[in-house]
Amino acid sequence: RTRRSATPLDASSSSSLPRWRPSAGGVDNDNPSFRTSPPAMNNQGYAGILWRNVRKRKPSLYRYTLRTYDRMRQDAALAATTTRNGGSTMRVHPKNIHHAAALLAAAKLGWWERALDIYRAVQTEEQRHKQRSSSVHVTGHMVNSVVRACVRGARSSRNPQEVDDTVTTTTTTTKKSQLVAQ
Repeated sequence: RTRRSATPLDASSSSSLPRWRPSAGGVDNDNPSFRTSPPAMNNQGYAGILWRNVRKRKPSLYRYTLRTYDRMRQDAALAATTTRNGGSTMRVHPKNIHHAAALLAAAKLGWWERALDIYRAVQTEEQRHKQRSSSVHVTGHMVNSVVRACVRGARSSRNPQEVDDTVTTTTTTTKKSQLVAQ
């Protein structure tokens, strides 16, 4: 076996590489307030933040997901948000992916009231846009998230020993009813 040695890059090879420059609207003269105000968000940006935080195993990130979802809903309520780099208008439209992420965060926290509020908002939006082809509709995953939030909320409100007794009693009753049916 021969061993390859790593050759250090000399000055001539590093000058042949293109230099990285920030994009327009990023950290440059086109956006002088980049340190004081965040850039405007769009649907894809909100979806990325929501799903990035909801898939972690930290309740603080689930709460952050719901705060971000609320901020997105506020942006959607405005007629139009203006971007910081050119004055063009951009509108944020909550889609299924945003609602599903918020429902999953509420389910993981066991906040069943909040999950039901989000679910009802999706239902009303679906009914309002029934004639048009809307990208917002209730899915099976949303229903599962609401049920999961209710179950976790019930478990957290009761004594853990009561939950175990209830599950054991329900399982025993189900087995007895199956034996009687046979």
